[in-house]
Amino acid sequence: MTKGSARAAAMLGLVWSLGSCFDATPSGTDDFMEEDVPTFVCETEGDPSDCAPGDACSNSATCADGTVCSTQVANGERMPLACTAECVPPNDEGRWCTDDASCCDPATVCTVRGYCVAAP
Repeated sequence: MTKGSARAAAMLGLVWSLGSCFDATPSGTDDFMEEDVPTFVCETEGDPSDCAPGDACSNSATCADGTVCSTQVANGERMPLACTAECVPPNDEGRWCTDDASCCDPATVCTVRGYCVAAP
């Protein structure tokens, strides 16, 4: 074996041994990145099972007459949605609406954030 081929064999052995330190196979669900949707948004309307854990409703249509689907916000976190007789006042940072029907003022609309704001 020549000096050049011995060096090439040594380099090949080094590369092979370093390569075995890394696992090139996918690590399964560890690499899965969920869609960046806040937990306070229901995936679909009408089925409470599609909402965040603890939600009892997804919109006001799922509630009994005279009640709306809304909740309170505490420490910046939305509490679980529930059918309640308490509607959401305009621009109330302490309450969360799910749809226009949960807003107290019929001239307001419910935003994605859960604010009741003046209709555009």
